[in-house]
Amino acid sequence: MMRALDDLQVRTTLLECIQRDVPFLGICLGLQALFERSTEAEGVEGLGLFSGTVERFPAELRVPHMGWNTVQAVQPSRLLQGIEPEPYLYFAHSYYVPVNRATAATCTYSLPYTAVLEAGNLFGVQFHPEKSGPLGLRIVKNFVEL
Repeated sequence: MMRALDDLQVRTTLLECIQRDVPFLGICLGLQALFERSTEAEGVEGLGLFSGTVERFPAELRVPHMGWNTVQAVQPSRLLQGIEPEPYLYFAHSYYVPVNRATAATCTYSLPYTAVLEAGNLFGVQFHPEKSGPLGLRIVKNFVEL
C-alpha cells in the first residue's frame, strides 16, 4: 500500500491534510500505515506518524486471524462512544500493531494488540467496520460526526 501511495504521489498530500487536522480513519492496513515500518514490507517506510513496527502474528498461530472477536477499551474512545462494552467486531489480518500509548482498545489473539487507536485527529481500527454489522456502522457514524 505504501508503494502504491508513493506511485500515485499522494503520500505528501495525505500527510499535509493530517497536519492540518483533517480527521483520518485508517481501517486495517490503513491503521498499520500510520507507523514507521512493518515486518510485512522490509525497507518500505510507513507514514511515520507513530513510532514503532507493525509485527506479524507468531508463526504457530493460524493466519490470517479471521473472524469475530471482542475488543476491550483501555481508555475513553470517541469511536466507541455509544457502543456496548466488549463488542464483537470482524477481523481479517496477519499483522498487528503492538499496544502503545495511543491504543484506545485492544483485542487478544494469543497476545493483546491495538484494535482501536486514537490520537488527536488520527483514528485507526484493525477490524473491518464495513463487515461488522450495525456496530461497525455506528463506529463509522461516530467518526463522521467528529
